[in-house]
Amino acid sequence: MKLSADIIIERLNSMAEADSDAVMRLIETRVTCNDELAEHPTCQVGQDESGECTVGLLGILNGILGKDSKGWGYLCAELDDNGKLIRFKKTPQYNQEHNLGGNCTVQGAVYGCERLS
Repeated sequence: MKLSADIIIERLNSMAEADSDAVMRLIETRVTCNDELAEHPTCQVGQDESGECTVGLLGILNGILGKDSKGWGYLCAELDDNGKLIRFKKTPQYNQEHNLGGNCTVQGAVYGCERLS
């Protein structure tokens, strides 16, 4: 069986319907990672306030699926204004709708995920 972004999105949304709070806690969870994972060509890795590289569930899933020509992962989580999970979907093409500050409206493929030196 070959997994596609569509299949993963469908299954994530079905899991979120069953327990959106648990799924949201999982996608919010980040763990520190080493330089080798931070420099992986497809894994989506960010940095916390202290500069430590961190990765989460969507970063790993996007790493499995790959990235587009601009370095964006194919999956994202859409959140409402209160940060509640609405649904998973394919990452929209990079445009002004992405809020790169504080409360991101699209999470998972929010940054190009390059390690800042």
